[in-house]
Amino acid sequence: DWSSDVCSSDLIAFTMELSASSADILRSVLRNFEKSIRVIDIDESTIEASDSKFTMSISGHAYYLPGKTVQLNKKGIKP
Repeated sequence: DWSSDVCSSDLIAFTMELSASSADILRSVLRNFEKSIRVIDIDESTIEASDSKFTMSISGHAYYLPGKTVQLNKKGIKP
């Protein structure tokens, strides 16, 4: 598990609550989390339905790693 190598300062905790008239909208939000290039772990989620709306609460965390500079060099390879 590579996440054990991450410092706690590299974690971004979040909570959010969304309401929508359709469950498809909430499903779209979850798909966007899956497609993100940032690793996002959802720790807890709840979905409640009423007569007119769906409400989803999410708590989780994402990982932040600072950018690194990569130096590329040319090197000849003899056949």
